Amino acid sequence: MKRGLSRAIDAALFAGVAFGLALYGRRYIPGALDSLSRLSAWRMAVCCLLALSGYILRFSMWQSMAGSFGLRASPTSGARAFFVSFLGRYVPGNVGLMLARMRAYGSHPSGVVALATAAEYAALAASALFLVSFEAGVWASAGIQPAVWPLGATALILALLHPFVLRRASGFAWRMFRRSPPSDFPSWGRMASCTAGYALNGVLNGTALFMVLRGMIDLPCSLLPLVISRYYIAGLAGGVAAFAPAGLGIREGVLVASLAGISGAEPALAAALVMRLVTVSLELLLAGASVLAAGGARRDQGRRAA
Repeated sequence: MKRGLSRAIDAALFAGVAFGLALYGRRYIPGALDSLSRLSAWRMAVCCLLALSGYILRFSMWQSMAGSFGLRASPTSGARAFFVSFLGRYVPGNVGLMLARMRAYGSHPSGVVALATAAEYAALAASALFLVSFEAGVWASAGIQPAVWPLGATALILALLHPFVLRRASGFAWRMFRRSPPSDFPSWGRMASCTAGYALNGVLNGTALFMVLRGMIDLPCSLLPLVISRYYIAGLAGGVAAFAPAGLGIREGVLVASLAGISGAEPALAAALVMRLVTVSLELLLAGASVLAAGGARRDQGRRAA
């Protein structure tokens, strides 16, 4: 009963978001289509290349973090676990993401997989706040005061990810469920390097969005840091909104709302839709390629064993 009620609430929230976006889009879609007609093929190619580089970088960060928790896998198996789990985000509540990873690391306790995923998202949040602090206080030349709170939040998250804190917090949770706590934890340097890698991933994806916007309007390069931070924040907002599959509608709404002031609503909407198309296409491509590669690796291993 509770599960049915939860699903009904999720469906109602998603329907409300979709309805609001439909009303908004009805007004701005003609202008967005006109903006898209000005986007050149080479800019789209650069956008796809930057986004692809971001996915590969994020996968390498996950491999590093998962390995430090004892979740070791071959590159092909790890790639399958990572990219297939991305498709699981299209199940409301991100349940599919966790199920895909638990299945891929089936020989390891599911709690360790959940802990590694939680650490990944904490590092993502820290990297987003770090980018926001630079956009607010350094790159935007607004003074250091606007950068204090996101920098402080970044430092707090990284402190919570220190092995001393992480080991004791997870140990308390494991004892509550009468389970043996994990023995492997990442070093603080590993967590900090992964956070830096996620920040670079945000730069690549934000630059991809900036390239799309520049193809439709004359946007000064000085606004690149702002576009990067807004895109990353929009992505995290979509991830937090568990009722929306892969943040569908939430990411686009936050992007349009935050970028309309510098680019206009129509180009912002067009760019948000382009980025959704690019990310979905790349996720499908990478998931399919990783499944094929993992299957080929298993067949080769079987032939060698025979």
